[in-house]
Amino acid sequence: VRIAFLPYKSFLDRNALCSDLVVDALVFVDLVVRVNTAYRTHRATWTTKRLKILRKLPIAAIVAPLPFDWAGYLCGASNELACWLRLPKVLLAMATRSGSQKGKQSAQREKLEAMLKLVMMMLHCAACIWQLI
Repeated sequence: VRIAFLPYKSFLDRNALCSDLVVDALVFVDLVVRVNTAYRTHRATWTTKRLKILRKLPIAAIVAPLPFDWAGYLCGASNELACWLRLPKVLLAMATRSGSQKGKQSAQREKLEAMLKLVMMMLHCAACIWQLI
């Protein structure tokens, strides 16, 4: 919501900080958990070395905890630009969802998800047009 509609007048609004700081902390904890979780290789051995685990992570999981939004705000960026710099956190959610969907899926479910994405995109575009009017 904060990225698309800018509901707060300042980047340091108290209500915005209540949600943003919690999300920032959870994204950082997510990275720590991912780096400390072993995975099984194709040879059926467990990899526990953090550097090897880090190489297997999606780039969104590594970039999302970086405070681009705070760096932008402290460098003098506008409220709108600083909010847009929170986008890597949204991309992390999308990358996590698409990464977890690699299992067996029926064709019907894939079609339903594609249709829902299209409907949500259309509703978003309609809301943007409504906001401009």
